[in-house]
Amino acid sequence: MDQRRLILFLVFSFSLVMLWEGWIKHNNPAPAAQETSAAAGAAAADGSVPTPSA
Repeated sequence: MDQRRLILFLVFSFSLVMLWEGWIKHNNPAPAAQETSAAAGAAAADGSVPTPSA
């Protein structure tokens, strides 16, 4: 009986962690990445479209 309780407790705990993580991601979306390099600023100044680097 103790093993069953332990397994159920672990499954329940993992479910709560996953639920908490999803709630945090839903309510606080990550901000969009901003380019801060001088090359991106220079490329935008002459009207060309910068290509994303991998």
